[in-house]
Amino acid sequence: MDQRINELISVMREQVKIIDLFRELGESKTPALVKGRYEELERIIKVEELLIVEMGHLERQRVEGSQEIAQLLQIPVEEISISRLQSEFAGCSEELESIKDQLLVGSRELGELNQLNNELIEQSLRHLDFTVQLLTETESGGGYSQRDRDAVISPQETARIFDRWA
Repeated sequence: MDQRINELISVMREQVKIIDLFRELGESKTPALVKGRYEELERIIKVEELLIVEMGHLERQRVEGSQEIAQLLQIPVEEISISRLQSEFAGCSEELESIKDQLLVGSRELGELNQLNNELIEQSLRHLDFTVQLLTETESGGGYSQRDRDAVISPQETARIFDRWA
């Protein structure tokens, strides 16, 4: 039994490390977004993709470990929580509490960073959309419709008007 809880704790420690890495990557993503360093963003995203795969493996191990412990304790797996593990494995209580705190803080900070970075991405997309609209209007003649362009007096007609009045 002690081996299984130690394995589960080890998996959760690894999950904490990955959340910390996600947070660090999120912190480095913010200035890259602000300064438009897209190569750096691409590199960060590739590392995040690898971390997502690794986190998936760890989560599978955590679920399997929780299921094994639930079986040994003869309780439904849905009742396995850090609090329940603390009460069942008093010798690991402090370590489990520390992991819980680290997971909560890391997840909250990561969520805040993701929200900030999403807002920066949305702002960049609005700026790009505005720029594309300006460019397409310029290419199509400044945004006037065909009827508006037909109504504009050509320079030759302007000269003729002045010639008539002169």
